[in-house]
Amino acid sequence: RVSPRDIDILAINPAAVFRFAELMAEYTPERCKDPKDHSEWYSSEQERVSEGPDDAGRVWTFARWILDGLKVEVAHIAAPEGFKDSAVGAGIWEAGPESWPHIRRVRFRDHRVPVVPLEIQLETCLRRGLEVRVSEIVGVLLRDGYNHALIESGLSKDHLAVFRRLEAEYRNASIAESHPDGDLS
Repeated sequence: RVSPRDIDILAINPAAVFRFAELMAEYTPERCKDPKDHSEWYSSEQERVSEGPDDAGRVWTFARWILDGLKVEVAHIAAPEGFKDSAVGAGIWEAGPESWPHIRRVRFRDHRVPVVPLEIQLETCLRRGLEVRVSEIVGVLLRDGYNHALIESGLSKDHLAVFRRLEAEYRNASIAESHPDGDLS
């Protein structure tokens, strides 16, 4: 089980971010303190939605709130003109258009919530160097099973090699745990 640290909502277009911000009006403060950088920016009545490019040239339409201590973010992220995220062997970017056909629905209370598969989230976590999340995701995938074709296409060549190494380490550790005396017969 992977514990969520926040709620990230991926919008299919920029208008959906603005609509979501309208729906969140009652949770939006009149103003927020001036952020040092974008990681500290939160939606306010003064600026409900932030728009602009990141360092890689992707254009973000973005909103963020804290609700009962939980960060909630909604974003539409457009790649620069002509940018191809998933060239063969490059993996699938979780916020890119290549992720949409792979969206899964997970039951949450009385709802079926669309989520990006862990196989694709793993690529993003590897790219970002999020070692704890990588370890948690790999553990879940190896314990509960995974889509082999999606691992092959969802991970970059380099990250697929990392996954295969972690998979071997996980399996070796599992064998060692089940045979603490070292007898594998």
